[in-house]
Amino acid sequence: MKPKFTTLFAAVLLVAVIVASVFVYQPANAATTCSCLVYFQYNKTLPPTGQTNFAAYKYGDWLATYKGSYSPKGYNVTYTTPSTTAFGQLLLVGKAIVFNPGALGANATYGHIGIVTSASYNSTTKKWTIQFKDANSGYSLAPGQKSLFTESGCTNVGVRQIVTSSLSGLRFFSWSKK
Repeated sequence: MKPKFTTLFAAVLLVAVIVASVFVYQPANAATTCSCLVYFQYNKTLPPTGQTNFAAYKYGDWLATYKGSYSPKGYNVTYTTPSTTAFGQLLLVGKAIVFNPGALGANATYGHIGIVTSASYNSTTKKWTIQFKDANSGYSLAPGQKSLFTESGCTNVGVRQIVTSSLSGLRFFSWSKK
């Protein structure tokens, strides 16, 4: 009798180990390097375009026409013209910052996209200082930022800063579900 019990116990134990290894010990999705657009979509829980080489600068227009599982009715996309007033500067925070191709060093084909974290306008120097979070960027880290960090599943996120007297080639937009 003892050998049958031992065989049955060993079989049950083997099944338990296999089940546990399949369901309990599966590794979580590992963080990875992301394009600027993928980071933006992950961070803001927005739909992917389904195209690996989709130009970041076109995403706002694409999002305005989107209807699907993320938002069956689609999205309202509002482009903003920055104002130099204190309130106007504050309104940029949280909006998408879109660099048209080649603008201020953005990729010449895909442009660039990020998320505004702060914006200010100096009326004496007539220059904007805009900080933004992004991934896969050629822009320098903002003062005080020592390295890239992981956020929204992306390991190559940084806070960047541009100082410019012209916002030519830049667009800002916000979005909401319809």
